[in-house]
Amino acid sequence: ELSPSLVERGIDSQAERLRMQLGMSGLDIGSDYFAGAELRERLREPAQEEIRAQLLLEKLAEDHGLEVSDAEVEARIAEIAEASGKQPPRLKAEMERDGRLDSVRWSLLQNKALDLVVSRATITEVKHEHPAHAHGDPEEPTIAATRAEAPAPAPAPAPAPAAGAQPTKAKKAEEK
Repeated sequence: ELSPSLVERGIDSQAERLRMQLGMSGLDIGSDYFAGAELRERLREPAQEEIRAQLLLEKLAEDHGLEVSDAEVEARIAEIAEASGKQPPRLKAEMERDGRLDSVRWSLLQNKALDLVVSRATITEVKHEHPAHAHGDPEEPTIAATRAEAPAPAPAPAPAPAAGAQPTKAKKAEEK
């Protein structure tokens, strides 16, 4: 169960990302909208899902000893600085002041954990026919999906027969 305060911070984060996305699109809705109960309730489930995913990735990183070096953080800051037209030392100072430096490190750690999952996944293509194909419409495209599958565990060995047990008819047929 997720703590209510953690969920509320997750909702705040979701609302802030939405506000920034809308702002980049040129829309200014106003801060009252983002504090409203209706929007916060609509963001509750996505926030909970995001928190669970983050906790899972954090545990995965911990279990596999994944770490982010200072050099990796510096390289990421340089990438962000280049994309935003700022000097890396200035951007780093801003991030430290705003408390965003930890989020850069966390993001890099999440990416490493996701890379680990992807590197160990088996990808299988699964074809799903479009409903139109059932009616003989070959013009409709077939949709292909991929999914990751965990390797199947090895089958457990069959138990040894009890002393003095007689083989079954199926076992006798297998032996022939």
